[in-house]
Amino acid sequence: MNHRRSQPTLAVVAAVNNEAILQRDLAASPIIRDGGVPLFVERHHMSAAAALNAGRDRTDADLVVFAHQDVYLPRCWEERLLAAVRALDQRREEWAVLGIAGVDTTGRFVGRVYSSGLDSEFGGPLPHPEEVVSLDEVLIVLRSDCGLRFDEHLPGFHLYGTDIVQMARNEGLTSFAVDAPVVHNSTPKAGLDYSYRKAYRFMQRKWSSALPIPTCIVPITRSDWSLHRHRLRLITRRLYGRVRRAPGAENPAAIARRLGYEREA
Repeated sequence: MNHRRSQPTLAVVAAVNNEAILQRDLAASPIIRDGGVPLFVERHHMSAAAALNAGRDRTDADLVVFAHQDVYLPRCWEERLLAAVRALDQRREEWAVLGIAGVDTTGRFVGRVYSSGLDSEFGGPLPHPEEVVSLDEVLIVLRSDCGLRFDEHLPGFHLYGTDIVQMARNEGLTSFAVDAPVVHNSTPKAGLDYSYRKAYRFMQRKWSSALPIPTCIVPITRSDWSLHRHRLRLITRRLYGRVRRAPGAENPAAIARRLGYEREA
């Protein structure tokens, strides 16, 4: 596979259902706003996989960045990403997928991201890329020449980050979390809805021989106990008033500057 180009080309793809959020966050990212990297928007798809595959088919970029509409890419974010790519190429890793937050084989969280919905920064700086078995869907980077596509049989808009990493592993390819933090300018979520549970059960069937698979939220296991336990934990936290209330969406560039995510151009 040819992924040794000294300066890989980039494109960003997003599934969008809220134009105001897109313009506030992802479209306001300097590399997109200033025209350095094209943004391909997909609307009205029944699943994340269908939307992201459609966007991927519209670009011939070497690296395709799949980001949520409410993600802000800090100034010079692409420099962090490309530095990680160079490090992996120097190690001669046959990698397929990168992300900014994931879990390793032990279930340990790897990476760094700020969530407005949870009013917290998760993780910390990575001195070098770390291999993962699952990635959070907030941002995923796919190397175009690896030949992978998102599985359009996976319903809804959840767990495709875990699925694509597992597909890569099935092909003998690796996936990594890299130090390229973003601001996820999200709103608080009440819990795991029906669509998440439907995706979870699809993954139980598809990857039955590989279970358990750690994820950033609930490990995928043969039974539904992990899923039920997570729901019970959320219910308990709400009952006892331990749910953190986010202060509301803020200018994502201001958050990025405060956290040191942005570099000078």
